[in-house]
Amino acid sequence: MFTNDNFNVNEWFVNYDLDLTKVLKNKHFFNVNGNVDISNYIPSAPGRGDLEREIFQFGGGYTFNNDDWKLNAGIIFAVGDINDQQQFNVYPKIYSEKRLYKNHLLFYTGWSRRLIKNTYAEFVKENPYINYDIMLEYSRVEDRMAGFKGAYKGFTYNARFSNKVVKQLPLYVNDSTDMKRFDIVYDKNTTVINVNLEMGYEWDEKLKSLLTFDL
Repeated sequence: MFTNDNFNVNEWFVNYDLDLTKVLKNKHFFNVNGNVDISNYIPSAPGRGDLEREIFQFGGGYTFNNDDWKLNAGIIFAVGDINDQQQFNVYPKIYSEKRLYKNHLLFYTGWSRRLIKNTYAEFVKENPYINYDIMLEYSRVEDRMAGFKGAYKGFTYNARFSNKVVKQLPLYVNDSTDMKRFDIVYDKNTTVINVNLEMGYEWDEKLKSLLTFDL
């Protein structure tokens, strides 16, 4: 993938994913995955060097699933080279789901950590008025969530509460010299609380209604 604009900003990406899964007795699932992400961001400002980022991620997981329980646990190891600075991080994840009463009432909970690679292309897609010379940093996210879901005679519901902690969250701030444009600033530690409610009804195989409330 290659991105450029009228301000002579260039950014290119090379990304490859590998995913292998082994199933035993239709209840046990073993997974191995890997990812290679190489990119280069070339700003137009004189004196600013290229930002080269190389991230290699590898790991695996295990899933158990029967009529009453579902459990998924995994871990990702990330090794990165950012302008000759080596970084190493570990990102675990776990998800569990318990059937409390048939398929009418299920309780689920999850916890995970993940890495977000912020890019110029993604920022421009979300906000085309950002400045053409910005700082790109990684965001690290820790997700915690729990909820109830189920179905009954065509009706479905899902009530979820989540708490997310983001380190280096990107935010848009107006440029004081040109209020029509935005700079990117990063908040060191941000907490995001979310409540999500969904109600649905399946009228037939081709038509389904869904009402969502998200705070």
